[in-house]
Amino acid sequence: AVFMQRAQANSLAALGKYSGDPNADKAASQSLFVANHAY
Repeated sequence: AVFMQRAQANSLAALGKYSGDPNADKAASQSLFVANHAY
């Protein structure tokens, strides 16, 4: 079920029509950004 929701969101994003999903789980909405991260 989650895969289909993400596939639909990806489809909308590819068309420029995605504006976010208020029903997305918390893990999917967390940022992976790490400030001052050195590679």
